[in-house]
Amino acid sequence: AGPAAMKSCKHLVQQVAECLLTLRRRGVAVLLMEQKRMIAQSIADRILVMGQGRIVFDGSPAAFDHRPDLTRLWLQV
Repeated sequence: AGPAAMKSCKHLVQQVAECLLTLRRRGVAVLLMEQKRMIAQSIADRILVMGQGRIVFDGSPAAFDHRPDLTRLWLQV
């Protein structure tokens, strides 16, 4: 994929994020499963992390920022 394709992809991601923020402002609940943590975290009110079939974290994006162990244990390859 060349630079034009990457720019197009980033634009599409931005459009999706804007649509999700619009839904949020309208009070619509959305379940977003996203690999790009920073994107999800920037639009989420609440973050849940699952590990081995159970919820290992349930809290705000700010609280998630104070838990680097979660990223290390559950979100890195």
